[in-house]
Amino acid sequence: MAGNGKVQIQMIGFATLKLTSPEGKVLLVDPWLTGNAFFPDGNPAVPQAYKDDVGAFGNVDIILQTHAHFDHLNLKDLIAISERFAPIILTPVETAVYIREHTNIENFCNNGWGMNRGPLPPIDGISVSGVHCEHTSSEIVQLEGGRLRGRDVGDPIGFVVEFENGFKVYISSDTGLCSDLKLVIGDYYKPDLAILNICGGGFTVGGDSAGYAVKMINPKYVIPAHYGVFDVMDQTPDNFLAALKTHAPDVKPFVLEPGESVDF
Repeated sequence: MAGNGKVQIQMIGFATLKLTSPEGKVLLVDPWLTGNAFFPDGNPAVPQAYKDDVGAFGNVDIILQTHAHFDHLNLKDLIAISERFAPIILTPVETAVYIREHTNIENFCNNGWGMNRGPLPPIDGISVSGVHCEHTSSEIVQLEGGRLRGRDVGDPIGFVVEFENGFKVYISSDTGLCSDLKLVIGDYYKPDLAILNICGGGFTVGGDSAGYAVKMINPKYVIPAHYGVFDVMDQTPDNFLAALKTHAPDVKPFVLEPGESVDF
């Protein structure tokens, strides 16, 4: 698929995003589309077209799977996308093992092993590095009577993606504040754009801490994500945008509704 010479970021919904490279390569972040035990009708933020048919993506070359929580990983969706497009999946080792335990998917980076923090060899001219994410990763299963059972699935990661034209995007996943936001991501990788999960509620950075996170990262642009689906989270990016004016007023925000995109 030919690109338009720019990096395009499309909000699919909540934490699911589609990134298209200048040469037309498609990266999909945390595809949660259809139903699970907690959301039987699927991701409420995702347009119906993507729930009905993953072919709506057009193509998927790479999947960036940050961790195993149910609002980021849906095995049914991963199977459907893998069967349609056969993308390479970049995900932590333990998440790769978990997915292989429950599916027949084997197309993970590093000959099926997955990855950890640090840079991978370039994939079709695109460089991807795994970075620290201050969060957890687990399988959560709903039992009879509403009881829950959980098990750890390793650690989550964020990603820094450098596209063919040198434009760098940091994908935060569900991180809280940590020194790596400045020392590793900001000072070393120097991303042009941060896609930051900002829901707060004790799950990710949110409000003031999300604004401060942008100050630590020091990108040119920021796209807020991961809000509005759970009632215990921020429902809009308003608190974040207010904090951004305080902590990082020179960083330009782009608030994307599901289906909307922006080119860089």
